[in-house]
Amino acid sequence: ALYRSHYPRIYRFLYRLTQSGDEAEDLAQETFVKLYRCRENSTLPENPTAWLFKVAANACYSHLRQTRRRRELVEDERSHQHFPPGPTSRHNVEDEFMEKEKRLRVQRAMQKLPLKDRMILELFRTGLPYGDIARILELKASSVSKKLFRARKKLVFELKTGDAL
Repeated sequence: ALYRSHYPRIYRFLYRLTQSGDEAEDLAQETFVKLYRCRENSTLPENPTAWLFKVAANACYSHLRQTRRRRELVEDERSHQHFPPGPTSRHNVEDEFMEKEKRLRVQRAMQKLPLKDRMILELFRTGLPYGDIARILELKASSVSKKLFRARKKLVFELKTGDAL
């Protein structure tokens, strides 16, 4: 039940950080294997959602730290699964194109941010409460708001000044 209810969110979180469907899938599977092992030992986490995101964030951080390579932005069909196709009138096609361009600009700008900033923005985007974000990123609960504000500020700066425009 935890797998079915949390896998899509964990996968999207990892995909946004890695920009690779295969890597996100591998890291998500690794996350749920760790949960399965906890279940075998009868030590299920008290807050499974926060625990899953923490394990996924740590796995992603380790993976990206080990590979230490920059990737070019690759548009993957999976990244657009959560955006339903709209009507096909000329006006809507233009709107759809503009929305796609905005998403690509934000993705490019996000990739320029430090990993910790991307993680806090993505965790916030998933709707997790500040307390869970603090536990996942091993921060003081009181500093989540400040770090989130700074990460947003860096993102806006990249959008305004970076070649993401």
